[in-house]
This record gives sequence, structure tokens and C-alpha cells, in this order.
Amino acid sequence: MNYYYFAASLPILSMNTPPVISVNRFLGECRDHLSNTDMAALQTLDGDLPYRSNNSFVCQWSNAETQLRNALVRIRAEQKGSDPSVHIREQRSFHTAVEKAALDAIAKENPIDREIALDRHRWNLLDELAGSNPFATRALLAYSLKLKIAERWAAMEEKKGAEAADAIVNQKPHDAKAEETK
Repeated sequence: MNYYYFAASLPILSMNTPPVISVNRFLGECRDHLSNTDMAALQTLDGDLPYRSNNSFVCQWSNAETQLRNALVRIRAEQKGSDPSVHIREQRSFHTAVEKAALDAIAKENPIDREIALDRHRWNLLDELAGSNPFATRALLAYSLKLKIAERWAAMEEKKGAEAADAIVNQKPHDAKAEETK
């Protein structure tokens, strides 16, 4: 289905700029414009992986995200010398670009650079999955996920991050043991 007026009214998104619309506002507007079937697909994306849907975009995104997370699990398990199989989720297809994105991200020295690389991969994949019709349901589903990414980056504050890192670093050894048992 095409949503010409609604899709045309949405602001452009960027990972580097705080979005001018919130996820909650976007979802509220979607309730006014999307069909019940398309709204159900959008709401599925708010759940946990793996997503259960008959919508082809949701299935493709679910598989790609599952594959990315599986790749990260395998890489981290290899680094630690542990067995990744208990954390691996079922995926329906395999794309070498996803594996390469995980390897490239993990190779970054700085953790924030890793997160940026992973989210840039997701962003680019969403552009691809959205298709060439900017008014189609696929484009709106991709927009919703990109909006979540943009909102996440906008919410990050260097001062809060530094405070959280200091708290972890300065945590007393017995506090760390207590945290592990929670």
C-alpha cells in the first residue's frame, strides 16, 4: 500500500542529527494513517527478536538483525574461547555483507566506534530494504527503525556516559561481585 501524503510529510532522518519527531509521535501518527495490517507489521518491530510476521520486510529485517547478532556472538565467543552455540538464534538466510559488517565493527578499537559502525550498517541495510518507493509500507517500516536508531544516538550524552564509566571503574571489588549475582 502507498501512503503518499503521510510519507511525504515525514521529516528526513540522519544518525548524526537529533530527530525532530519522536518514536512515540510517529507511532501515534501511524495509527491514524496505516491500515490495520501495516500497523500490525509496525508493532511487530517493537517486540523482541525473532519477529513473527508474514510481512516480507519484517521477515527480512528480522533475519538480517538475527544474523548480525549471531555474528557478534561468534566473534566475541572466539575471542573469549567459549562456545557460542547456546546464544546463537535460528536464521533463515545468510549474507556475507552482514558477517563483514560484524567483523569490521569488532575490529574498531573504540567501543563507540563499534556501535557507530553497527548502526551505520543497520541504517544502510534499512535503506536497501525500504526499496525504491518512498511512499510504500516498506519505506515506513524502515523509517520507524531508522527513527529508533536516530533517537538512540540523540539520547546519548557524553557527560552521562563518562559518569557511568567512572562508576563502573571506581566500583569496589565486592560491589562487582554483588552485581554479578543479581
